[in-house]
Amino acid sequence: GIAGRWPSSVAQITKGSFLSILTGYNLEYIVGRSAGLIIGLRLPKILAMFLLGLYAYRRGIFHDPEAHRPFIRKVFVYSMIIGLVGNVVFALLAGSESPFPPTAAAIAGVLAYAFGVPALAVAITALVLLMWPTWKTALSIFAPVGRMALTNYIMQTVICVIIFYGYGFGLFGQFGALYATLTALAIFAAQIITSTAWLRYFKYGPLEWIWRQLTYKKLLSLREGTQAEARP
Repeated sequence: GIAGRWPSSVAQITKGSFLSILTGYNLEYIVGRSAGLIIGLRLPKILAMFLLGLYAYRRGIFHDPEAHRPFIRKVFVYSMIIGLVGNVVFALLAGSESPFPPTAAAIAGVLAYAFGVPALAVAITALVLLMWPTWKTALSIFAPVGRMALTNYIMQTVICVIIFYGYGFGLFGQFGALYATLTALAIFAAQIITSTAWLRYFKYGPLEWIWRQLTYKKLLSLREGTQAEARP
């Protein structure tokens, strides 16, 4: 099981070279992860989340949250209940995974994850919408990070690889929940600062700029217009 493989994974990640991790641990993880996405029906769930966001956008919930406040409040309450219960159950059953055929605990854990994680994400989104009219100025500090979501997502990977992998500081497996949480908060705080500074001079994040050019199949100026004009 996963618990039995943990010591060997820690040793491989913290002491391995770039090449050994790339061809060993990472390759095995990518293959296993890809199979898990298909077998666990994660791809349809991801599509469903995209469609849910599209529905909210077309209904105008993001444009005028105050007009949809009663609906958003209901979504928040129900999603928070499902999300908290699902995540608590999933955490309690973590490590119960087993090869085929799965145990009852493993099935319960998968179901808790399947419902709890997206529900909690929806609850957090609803909470932000409920807070937006009153806390708009305070919440706006997160906007630059969202405008550079792809760049920040990839940078989080790069930063954490340097911190935890053997060809970096090799600290994988040495952080408990407290230090892991503090590390995540520190990385995110740094990204708020760097994203805000970057968007003062550029229209898009670097990877967003590349992605847009590939999407629209034309060259786009990275520094065209002012910051206000650059906002979608």
